[in-house]
Amino acid sequence: MKQDDSRIIDYLIHGNGQNNLDKLLSYSYITNVDQTIRWLYPSKLKTPTFLNFYSSSSLRAKIFIIAIKVLFTLKLSNLIKSDEVFLSVHEGSLLQRILDKYPGYNHSIFTGTVGKNRKIIVELNNGYKSLVFAKVAISNTSKDLIQNEFHVLSKLKCENLTSIYVPTVLAYSKKELLEISNIKPKRCKQPSKLIDVQIVALTQINSINHKYVQWKDMQAKFEIESLIENLKVKVIVDNGLDGQRVDSYIEKLSLLRKTINNEESLSCGLAHGDFTPWNMYINHEKLYIYDWELSKEAMPVLFDLFHYIFQSEVMINRSDYMHVKNEIERVLGLISTKQLIKQLDVDINVNFIFYLIYISSYYIDIYSEQKELHTQAFWLFEVWDDAVSDALDSPNGIF
Repeated sequence: MKQDDSRIIDYLIHGNGQNNLDKLLSYSYITNVDQTIRWLYPSKLKTPTFLNFYSSSSLRAKIFIIAIKVLFTLKLSNLIKSDEVFLSVHEGSLLQRILDKYPGYNHSIFTGTVGKNRKIIVELNNGYKSLVFAKVAISNTSKDLIQNEFHVLSKLKCENLTSIYVPTVLAYSKKELLEISNIKPKRCKQPSKLIDVQIVALTQINSINHKYVQWKDMQAKFEIESLIENLKVKVIVDNGLDGQRVDSYIEKLSLLRKTINNEESLSCGLAHGDFTPWNMYINHEKLYIYDWELSKEAMPVLFDLFHYIFQSEVMINRSDYMHVKNEIERVLGLISTKQLIKQLDVDINVNFIFYLIYISSYYIDIYSEQKELHTQAFWLFEVWDDAVSDALDSPNGIF
C-alpha cells in the first residue's frame, strides 16, 4: 500500500485519535494504473455497489461495469481485486461513526482523486442499491468544498426545479462530513454528448439569480488575476509539465484577459462548476445532477456548457482542439441552445474567453503543485493551449 493511501485510510479509521480498537475488518481493494487504491470494500461484499463511483459514459466503461457485475454474480470477484488488507477500525473514528449511523448497511470506499480537492467518499447500501454517500473532507480545501456543496444543495431545495433532480442533504457536520442521498434512477444513461435534456436543465440552472455583471466588478475576474500573477512566479514541481510552455501559456492568458473590456456586461447565473457526463444521469427527459462542490453564483452563462464539451471530448474521446471546436459549434446550433442564448442574452465569444481563462488558470495552479499528474492533465493542457491561441488569432470572435 502506497504512503498516500495509508495516510488517507488512517485518517478515516483513526480520525479521532482514540486508541480503543473496535473491530478488525477484512477489505479487498482495486487499484488505479499507478497502483494507488481506487476502491476499497469489505471482502464479503456480494454486490459491486462501488461501481456507483464509476461513470458509464464511454463504451469501455460500460464493458468494464458489465464484466465486474458478471464476475460478482459468478462468485469470481477474487479475479478483479488487486489485493486484500485487514484494517483495525477504531471506536469513534469517522468510518465507525458513519457505519454506526446506518446499522445493517453494507459499504464501500472511494479514496478520492489525487490533488488538493481530494476527499474520501463512503458509499452505503442495503446489499443491492446504494442509498447514501458520505463525503469526508481530508484537507482545508476539501472542507471548503463540501461546505459549499451543503449550502448550494440547501438553496436548490428551495427552488422550483422542474427539469433537474439534486441530492438531498441528510446530514452535515463541522465542514468535515456531508451525507447526501443517492439520486441515481433505476434506468438511466450518461451520454458523452450534450443533448436537449442537459441544455434545458442548464437554462434552468443558469437562470437562478441571473444578472448582468460588468467585467470590472466580477469576483471571478479578481480570482483569475490573482491566479495568473501567482503562476507567473510559481515554481512547478517536477511532474512532467514543461515549465517554459506553462510560462508561455500564462503570458497568452494575460493577453487574452485584456481582450475583455472592463465595461463589458456578462450574462451571469448559477453554474454547477463541474458539469460533466460523470456527474449526472438522464432518465425520462429529466437530469439528475450531483457533485455540486465547485458550484458558484454569478458565473457567465455557458460556462457549464463549454466545460461539458471540453471534458467529455478530451477525457473520454481524447479529441484535439479542432474536434472540441466542432462539437461546440454543433451544440450551439441546437434549437434548445439558441433559445438559452436568446433568453439569457449571452455573448458567446466573451463567455467562451472567460471560460478558457478561468478553468485553465484554476487547474494549472492545481497541477503545478501535484507530484504526479494523470495523463489527461497533459491532454487538457494541449487543448487549452490551442484554444487560447485560436481566441487570440480571432479578434472578431471564434463563434
